[in-house]
Amino acid sequence: MAATDFNPARRGTKYSVSGTEKSFEFAEVAMTLSSHPQESLRYGDSIYLVVAGSEANSLKLITSYISSPIHLIVTLDDHAYGEDANPIPDLHMAAFCVLAPNKSQAQDELTKFHDRLGGRKKLTPEEDNHLFLLKKDVENELKENKSEQKRLIGKEIVYGNYFQLLHHYSGKYLGVSDSQTSVVDRSSLKVTLFDTNGDHVQFKITPKYKVSNIGDKIRIEDQIVLENVKAQQYLHISTSQIRNSFYGINPDSYEVNASAINSAFSIYSHIRLEHEIVSSQLQNIRGGSVLRLYHLQVQCYVVAAGSCGFDDEQITTSVITDDVHLRTRQIKFGDLKPPSTSAITYWQIELARCPLSGDELKYDEPCRLKHLLTQRYLSIVRDGDQFIMKLMKLSDDKLGVHTCFSFKPFINEGKEFIEFESYARIYHCYTHTWFKASDVVYESDYVATGPLAMSGFRWDNATCFNTLVETSKGYHDAFTLEQVDDDLLSNLHYSMGYLPVIRNYLLSYNIEVKTSTVMERSLQNLADWMFDVSDNKDRKKRQKLLRNLGTIELMMEIQNRFKEIPQDMRTGINYERRKNTTKKVYKVIEAYLKGDSRKNENYTAKFIPIFESHFDLNINAEATLIELVRDNKAIIAQFSENFHKVTEDLFGKLAATKNFEIFYYFGVMCVANKNPIQENQIVLAKQLLVPAVQNSIFIMKLDDPASDTPKLLATSPLYPEGYKLLSDYVSVKDQNINRPTFHYLRAQLDFFSNLCQGNNEKAIRTLQQKFPFEVVFSGLTDELTHPLIRVKFAQLINTMFIDVGANRAVLENLTLTFIYEDCVENPGEEEQGASNIALSGVENIYFPRMRDWFKEFFSNLVIYGHEEYTHSNQLIAAVLDMLLLFVKFGYYDDHEDADVLLNLLINILNGKKDRYFPRDGKSKDLPPAYAYFRKKGRYDNTKANAPIFDVKVKCLQVFELFMNFRFYKRLQRLLFLYRVVKREMRFAGDTRQLLNITESPEETLNSHLAQLHNPSYVITQHDNMTRKANEHLAGGILGFATYMFENTIGPDSFVNILLDLTQYDNLELVTTALRLLNNQYTVENNLFEKAIQTQVLINENSIDLFKSTDRVLPEFRRLLKASLTNVDSCSRLIELLTNFVEACELPNDRTEAHPQNQKILYNFGILEDVMTLLEKTQDDHTTLVTSSVVGMTSDDGPTRLAKIACILLCRLARDNDIVQQRLYNRLEILTNEKLFDCAPQELASLLTQLFTGAQDIVMNVKADDIRLICSLMRQRDTLQLEDIPPIIEILKAITKVEEIDLPLHFNQVHIMNNFMPIKPKQIDNFLGTEDGKSARRMELLNCENPVGEDSILLNLMLSTYDLMASLCEGENLHHESVCQSMITQEELLEILNNKKLPFDRKYQFASFFNWVYLNTHKTSSSYDGTSVDDDPAFWEFLENTNDILAAMITYLDRTSTEQASDIRKTIRNQGDVSIKSASSDPNDKSSMVFIGVFDFGLINYLMKGILPI
Repeated sequence: MAATDFNPARRGTKYSVSGTEKSFEFAEVAMTLSSHPQESLRYGDSIYLVVAGSEANSLKLITSYISSPIHLIVTLDDHAYGEDANPIPDLHMAAFCVLAPNKSQAQDELTKFHDRLGGRKKLTPEEDNHLFLLKKDVENELKENKSEQKRLIGKEIVYGNYFQLLHHYSGKYLGVSDSQTSVVDRSSLKVTLFDTNGDHVQFKITPKYKVSNIGDKIRIEDQIVLENVKAQQYLHISTSQIRNSFYGINPDSYEVNASAINSAFSIYSHIRLEHEIVSSQLQNIRGGSVLRLYHLQVQCYVVAAGSCGFDDEQITTSVITDDVHLRTRQIKFGDLKPPSTSAITYWQIELARCPLSGDELKYDEPCRLKHLLTQRYLSIVRDGDQFIMKLMKLSDDKLGVHTCFSFKPFINEGKEFIEFESYARIYHCYTHTWFKASDVVYESDYVATGPLAMSGFRWDNATCFNTLVETSKGYHDAFTLEQVDDDLLSNLHYSMGYLPVIRNYLLSYNIEVKTSTVMERSLQNLADWMFDVSDNKDRKKRQKLLRNLGTIELMMEIQNRFKEIPQDMRTGINYERRKNTTKKVYKVIEAYLKGDSRKNENYTAKFIPIFESHFDLNINAEATLIELVRDNKAIIAQFSENFHKVTEDLFGKLAATKNFEIFYYFGVMCVANKNPIQENQIVLAKQLLVPAVQNSIFIMKLDDPASDTPKLLATSPLYPEGYKLLSDYVSVKDQNINRPTFHYLRAQLDFFSNLCQGNNEKAIRTLQQKFPFEVVFSGLTDELTHPLIRVKFAQLINTMFIDVGANRAVLENLTLTFIYEDCVENPGEEEQGASNIALSGVENIYFPRMRDWFKEFFSNLVIYGHEEYTHSNQLIAAVLDMLLLFVKFGYYDDHEDADVLLNLLINILNGKKDRYFPRDGKSKDLPPAYAYFRKKGRYDNTKANAPIFDVKVKCLQVFELFMNFRFYKRLQRLLFLYRVVKREMRFAGDTRQLLNITESPEETLNSHLAQLHNPSYVITQHDNMTRKANEHLAGGILGFATYMFENTIGPDSFVNILLDLTQYDNLELVTTALRLLNNQYTVENNLFEKAIQTQVLINENSIDLFKSTDRVLPEFRRLLKASLTNVDSCSRLIELLTNFVEACELPNDRTEAHPQNQKILYNFGILEDVMTLLEKTQDDHTTLVTSSVVGMTSDDGPTRLAKIACILLCRLARDNDIVQQRLYNRLEILTNEKLFDCAPQELASLLTQLFTGAQDIVMNVKADDIRLICSLMRQRDTLQLEDIPPIIEILKAITKVEEIDLPLHFNQVHIMNNFMPIKPKQIDNFLGTEDGKSARRMELLNCENPVGEDSILLNLMLSTYDLMASLCEGENLHHESVCQSMITQEELLEILNNKKLPFDRKYQFASFFNWVYLNTHKTSSSYDGTSVDDDPAFWEFLENTNDILAAMITYLDRTSTEQASDIRKTIRNQGDVSIKSASSDPNDKSSMVFIGVFDFGLINYLMKGILPI
């Protein structure tokens, strides 16, 4: 319908207009504010408590929406619907669920117990057991209450009954406080909301008038009186308004309190008999339901950004920062990733006929969609000749029609009510238009702005699109109506409940004692709430709400106003109150930044100048900035520009203020995501040599270095009292770890550890001069020192004395390539020398000392699960980290040392030996808490168990390394026997003497292989013959780790311990245990599978590559961990990758793969390393794009690395099906948009190579794989048009199996379905039969020397038509009909008969002509039905083709063998090569075709266009 035909009274709609606009039904139904009148009230019903308003369409409802317990107050608010609408912000704010009274005796006992403790955390064993029993009683009581509520649901309530009112919005019970008085009326008690059950939240319901009696049924709209059971007071409405902005509520509201005078309330129905506590999750959408609108076709959510109630001129935060638009969030088919948890996607349903009703929503029923964050309604209004979708206040919609929508079924299944997760179109009832998705990019305000270096720093890379409103219904414009989970709504309600409090504090900036003190407590509650969950994912859901709601802006406005306080006013009690509030704000922001959410960090980066202005004020600004910078490379890069000067200033501040946060700041600047930033480390290491810095650090020494048990002395920079025992500063008995001394030493050691990370030799040498091994080792082993400090000493030993020099993880990266001559009988023994020399030949003089201490430390070690032992368990995990490094580096190559170690670790691994806390041993009966821990508690994912899980995971990693080592030695032994049998087959006697056995070599090998290949074979002490054969294969290794590999029976066997670990509630622990179980039972099969992959080198060139790669691999992997923003690191990585690329090619022909060298690099694990590098380059490319790193641009660093890495993977995948399959398994990573933006051409070549010659992969491509590839063409700022043809080549590679000439219909269909909607707009300019498009095609084809945009469009057009031809191959009728509308047969023949056009611009159309018009599903006919045979141009085409073939035959007859070889090379290279004419006769047709440069387009023209015809 055209805009000029707009008619609000249009017929054909169910809800039409009759008469004038004011009689529009939607305006009338808004006066119906109650549903289900005169029906009886039942348990489980959801109701409103209402006092009649002054107008017919106005109601006064009891509401509550403040989350801060201190500010919480229950009020009576006036809400109206109609012309002067003032709707309730959220229906849940006024809705209460009617429940039967719950039991609360156990909860009361637990509360009394906590009151007796008085906040004391350390409990005696008796108190701990008593607390455990109380918690179990509470748990049982809750189960009983839930069962009783379920039993009573639907039971009618009569006057005189008791009930509880559960507030939907907060999840708390309405009750009366016996310790607080009313805000307005001090003679009354305060009514508030409670978390717990009890008689203080129970009410007796009586009638207001004597018309009804006790025992009568209560009906909807009855007027009732509520009497609190405990207080014996009635719910009452205050006679005066609150008029106090402190509480963050509307000052015109009335307070609900408890008084001897009652007030009457009417019951209005919200939902009948439904509630999440007593019923299953609702399947149908209702009034008040909150949902997300997800457009499945373009994979976008309908969103808006902003926050409610901030349109005050004194606050800079606006209500709507981004009006309604679409935000992409791609979801893979079959992906388990949950829907969006962002609050910007939340929309609440309001029924148009009754806004307060919670009835089920029907298809075609008018409703309103309210955006919960902005409290605005989705609307469509007319703007000239167009319709615009925007957010609108309900009061601005005078007639109530612009905000009314209805849902139309996408698939008509005959259902009356709308279910969650169903598909529907969105229809605007008044304008008769449809809500659609536009392809126009929405210019969002998501890019942070501000007067700082981080302005323009993009925190959200999601692409956004405009909304589209049209009168025609679109086939693909269906929305998924996703349900928002209850826990997400609960989080939103709680966080929104703090906004009014913060807003009102900001507006008044009140400095009264009560206001400041209460505000601090409220902010602390908000900070604690974000970490009141153990799961990191749940924590992120809460953190992001502060960003969605604009809470961060409000709090930063408080910080900014504190910053603007004049210097002369920064004294006195008023200033201190503001300062304390500012400090709590920083605590909240720090809690918001904790974790791994880059969005939160990048969003907050615009406030860095405010943070910096608050340094040295002791208000936690430093800690907040540290949390912001931690592991964020982009922000670190910003600070690295003037890092040298900043470092000098900060060390000066450290000397003056002794602020330990500066150490933490230095630490986060040294390491990001476990990757060292060497340039920053070097700058900081130089500063440590400055004499003035020595006064700012703990200096340590030994009291008697010659003693066997020297004591560690230290002098503190905080209290320069001379040297005293370190344990005097940080004693193990010290329960207060928040003392300045403790924090200062811990921060210093943490900084030193980060300074040396990544094998930074300069930093290591500097620190070793100040802190030698004996000093650091003494700090680790001192049992009188606090465990958390010992943890830092352990980390310092890792980076200063273990992971140093040429050490490399030989057991973690075992290669399957061996030099033939190096295969020996007992592998590993030739590397063994002194006890301090690793398998790699590197010496560590500290290993013997550490090995002995490990034995001492792990002997008789018991793990305790009580919270009191959390720090001790963290120390065990830190020690295991040290052990892991020694094992990885190959220092435990002695079988006896390994056996002793593993037998100690098996006790730590065995969870059955864990204890809850130490027992005195007097009682034989286990305490309840102790027994529960052993039976079930040790499996639970609790805060106290987290370090225990970490300990067991690290133990398993040690075992896994030894299993790999054992497997590796067995494999080498097998190769040695192969070598012996092969060489000495003719000398059986010498062989027997060599092996010291009586059998022949063939018998020995066959006997062993037979035993080894039997998975059920178990070695016994009595089977000496088999044991001897196995020992020969293992080279004596069977005596190594015998407990792990032979003790497989019994409750404490290794297998049963692993099975027990699979019951733990920790994903990493379970997966690691299962992996070891799998290795335990598949070791024999794996041996032979790996033997097939094993490569034995004889050729000298291959041996040279093996040795050179083995030599540079440690450096290569160390550089992978370093920051790619370092110029030297990037240059060296590029050099190494280039060498690997050259190795994958034959020296004399770079177009051919070198299979042996490919396998060498693959067996070294280069493929995984390069994939890791590609993931890393994406982040560092973003860092360089958004930052300014001195001496480097994005093209010089990560971008160039990404390109060369893609080239290397392409070379590894060439004619290598194993590599192709491994890359295909990582397709999701390879199709990342960031990676494609770094290296578009190279990545496209890699993906094309991945499918080239890979028959199995191409035939098993999934629909989602095709979608991933097509998604690379998705419109975005960084996509260039010239990058589209390579993507089309990838798609073309999977349309058919070239080796057997088999078109794949499944692939063709999904390519067509995904390519057409997402293709660039420029393709539409030449894809069609219209005159303008035809002219544009011919213009591009006839362009002699296309440059710039014409050249790009020409390549794009040719690639598109070539792809379309491939999609029609195999007689696909639907595709043929689609493609025949892209270009006519006549124009195709005109192009093919044009002798001036080069062949490389014609072969695509020749192929298109063949598969679309000739070799078709039915007959050879054009789009308009004309037969091809009747067209004279077709016969001209055949005549021209005949001339070309004749010329080709003549030329080939005269071609020498050398020239034929050049032609083959040309075809293989797919390029041009200069070839002399076979004839010197200028009149010869063959010379006319082939004189000069050999045209590869001609070969394609013949092979793809002519010969198939």
